[in-house]
Amino acid sequence: MLFTIFVRYLAFVSYEKNDLRNLKVTNGTWPAWLKALFNATFHYIFIASVILIFMPIFAGKLSLLRDIYSAAFFRPFARISFTFACFQGLLL
Repeated sequence: MLFTIFVRYLAFVSYEKNDLRNLKVTNGTWPAWLKALFNATFHYIFIASVILIFMPIFAGKLSLLRDIYSAAFFRPFARISFTFACFQGLLL
């Protein structure tokens, strides 16, 4: 997951800093075919990593994390986010 989030900075832009007033933006260090491959697959890699994080929770193997997510502290936030998710379609 961290790869798909933070690699974009290195892939597309590299900065050459001569001084504080003169900031040059140049092309990234990746070749064009690698950028295209990453852009085509990074959504799927990110979704798979999120599924792999939550799969042990749903299987009941990672009870500590499940207890943290189901704590009473998070219930009001969960209700608020669910309410906004329900009304989002109407608002759009």
